[in-house]
Amino acid sequence: MNYLQAKYFNGFTPAALDFLRNLQKNNNKAWFEKNKSIYQRVLLKPMQALVMDLQDMMSDIDPYIETRPLINRAISSIYSRYSLFQG
Repeated sequence: MNYLQAKYFNGFTPAALDFLRNLQKNNNKAWFEKNKSIYQRVLLKPMQALVMDLQDMMSDIDPYIETRPLINRAISSIYSRYSLFQG
């Protein structure tokens, strides 16, 4: 299987780095809510595409790994799934 050929992910644009720089300067909820559509366009959508491209490789490494690019999923629910496998 060719893992190096992207089907969905086209990379991050300079706008993604601009958003992150602005977020660093304005790290508050009001600013983020005002700029949420930019976040979704330049960071969230490309990251979801990256996960979609990596899911086959990740599943080959660990068939139990969750690779669906979900939003608003609590980290604690992810950790609790893996705690079942710890002795």
